[in-house]
Amino acid sequence: MIKLEIVTGSLQISNGGSVILVAPKNSCAIDVLALYDVIPFIIIYNKYLGNATVIFNQPLANCEDSTGTPFTVNTFIDFAEAELGFDTAGGGGGGSSPFEYNGNGTGIEPCLGSNNASGDLSTIGGGSTNTSSGIHSTIGGGDCITASGSHSTIGGGLCNTASGCYATIGGGENNCSFIYSTVGGGANNLSTGGYGTIGGGSFNTASSTASTVGGGGQNISSNAYSTVGGGILNIASNAYSTASGGYCNTASGRCSTVGGGYCNIASCVNATIGGGTYNIASATLSTVGGGCCNITNSRHSIISGGQRNIIQSPTNECCSLGVTIGGGIGHNSSGGTLNATTGDLTGAITCCNVGKLSTIGGGIRNCATGAYSTIGGGCFNVASGYLSFVGGGGGCVCYSNTGNPDYLPIYRNGGNVASGRLSVIVGGVNNIASAICSSIVGGAFNINSGCFAFIGGGSNNTASSYNSTIGGGFGNCTIGNHSTIGGGIQNRSCGSCSFVGGGQLNIASGIHSTIGGGCCNTISSIATSGTIAGGCLNNISSVSSTIGGGGLNNASGNFSTVGGGLCSTASGSTSTISGGQCNASSGGSSTIGGGTSNTASGCLSRIGGGLFNTASGVCSTIGGGICNLTSATNSTVGAGWCNTTNSRHSVIAGGQRNIIQSPTNECCSLGVTIGGGIGHNSSGGTLNATTGDLTGTITCVNAGKLSTIGGGARNVASGACSFIGGGLSNISCGTLSAILGGTLNTTGTCACAMIVGSNITADRVCTTFVNNLSIKNIPTASAGLPSGAVWNNSGILNIVT
Repeated sequence: MIKLEIVTGSLQISNGGSVILVAPKNSCAIDVLALYDVIPFIIIYNKYLGNATVIFNQPLANCEDSTGTPFTVNTFIDFAEAELGFDTAGGGGGGSSPFEYNGNGTGIEPCLGSNNASGDLSTIGGGSTNTSSGIHSTIGGGDCITASGSHSTIGGGLCNTASGCYATIGGGENNCSFIYSTVGGGANNLSTGGYGTIGGGSFNTASSTASTVGGGGQNISSNAYSTVGGGILNIASNAYSTASGGYCNTASGRCSTVGGGYCNIASCVNATIGGGTYNIASATLSTVGGGCCNITNSRHSIISGGQRNIIQSPTNECCSLGVTIGGGIGHNSSGGTLNATTGDLTGAITCCNVGKLSTIGGGIRNCATGAYSTIGGGCFNVASGYLSFVGGGGGCVCYSNTGNPDYLPIYRNGGNVASGRLSVIVGGVNNIASAICSSIVGGAFNINSGCFAFIGGGSNNTASSYNSTIGGGFGNCTIGNHSTIGGGIQNRSCGSCSFVGGGQLNIASGIHSTIGGGCCNTISSIATSGTIAGGCLNNISSVSSTIGGGGLNNASGNFSTVGGGLCSTASGSTSTISGGQCNASSGGSSTIGGGTSNTASGCLSRIGGGLFNTASGVCSTIGGGICNLTSATNSTVGAGWCNTTNSRHSVIAGGQRNIIQSPTNECCSLGVTIGGGIGHNSSGGTLNATTGDLTGTITCVNAGKLSTIGGGARNVASGACSFIGGGLSNISCGTLSAILGGTLNTTGTCACAMIVGSNITADRVCTTFVNNLSIKNIPTASAGLPSGAVWNNSGILNIVT
């Protein structure tokens, strides 16, 4: 114990027999109010230096007098009155004190000021007309103050009342505090709930257990553990609710919070509004971060900010729970008037029911009505499909391309619409994705109604089939399942797995058909696996046919090919036209390399090029030239002009108006060969010796089987296996007859006749006819020579026998 005693005019304080303090008693004063704290303390300070110079501060319970008797409040006051002062003005040496006991001797009150400390152990520090009637009540000062509650405390002020036990008022005017409640200051504040607190301000009310009003004016905290931080006319009316500040805010839901702002309402359990104006959060765990006129009645929903955004759950708060709006204007509603300059949405609006766990990041007038749907931003977008997504973009009032004949003026209100289950629109204007897993990346006025279909961009494109794709362009349409259009203008892919790479007005209707590009190309619905690489006005109407390019080409035979050119037709199965103009390949597996107006009508026939050539025989071939004709099997014209053969296995290498004519059928004169020249195997007509042109009407002569004309002009080989090497107007009629060359030679019907020279007519078989014969280097002896050999016997020709 600590002993306090007066020794030779000084205050001596010792602990366990050891002196710890000696001070002149006339300089010592005590703090009377400290004796009436919940735990009474003895505080002694130097009265000449003020109460900040504390020289002793110990609990009353630890102190005793000179006889070893523990002090009580009354016995220590008696000791202090006799030996010490009560304050810096009147203490010390047994001088007069500014305090006195009340009439009942139960409390301490100032000698002046008409105060009444009538409660047991009550204290009034100063002021006037104050009443401290509660047990252990304390009034520090002020005027017309009443501390009527047990252990109540009022620091000062005017007309304050602490009427409940342990009630506290720091100061201010006309404040009231009830049991265990506190008012820090201000005016006309009322703290009536147990453990309630009002920090300050005016006309504030804390009326429930542990309710709190920090300050401000006309605020009400009316339920257990509710809090109003400040501001004006704010209300926290449910347990654990909080209105931090602002004006006219209401937190009426249990554990609800309004951070600030103006006229906000958080009316459900754990609802939160951060700030802003006229916001409403009316569902469990719903949140509005700020902004203006935002409303949610959806559980676990969030509106971060913006203006007039709505989260409406139709039947109860769980129907559309977990919805998020990041910000923006007028989401999940229609109607009203939007000022494009100020961004203000005014007038009556109609709310739409939102999708469960849907999200809108921002933008203007977006609606997310599908469950788990998402809109990133933009304007007038709609995500109504389950798990649908719109990244941004939106709507425009008018879309027009006036003056451009390739585009049509189009008018449509609204933004992007993702109405299909798992549909996606990344951006763009007025796009619609209405099927399951349909996707649009961007562009304008695109429609995707095919399941798993995709549109990359462009304008006015339509993907209406399953798993189809449009990369971009304008006015393109996929109708066949798994079909693709890369881009271009007004293309159609109608066949399953069909493809159009680009171009304009192309139509791929066949299954697995392909159009690379170009304009107005068409693959019909029966043309499976057809391909048009490009060009204009090309058409395929057969299976697995191909057109490389060009214009007005037609592939109508199965597996036919037109490489390019103009107005060519490959109508034979597996026929081919490499290029050129107006060519026709109608024979099976026929081929035309190029040229103009050539016709390959024979099966496996071939024309390399040229003009107006016709290969009508099976496996017939024309290399080139003009107006050549091969009509027999395996017949060939290499080139030249107006050459004709109807003989099987025949060949005309070139020249002009050469003819191989087989009389009854192609085998009668088969195997004929003409190397070149003019007008062979015919008569009549006129031959221009200067130009070599044969004109006029000619009469054909039947060619001899396996006959040969090497060249020259107007030669006739009509005998079987006959031969004319060249020359002019030679005739070989006999079988196995031959004319080496020259002119106007004739073998007649003499078989095996040979003519060497000119103007010779053979008159017997197996004979060689010459104009003149010169024999050089004849052997001069017969020895070793075979029978029939000729030798020179001294100027006389002999024959070996």
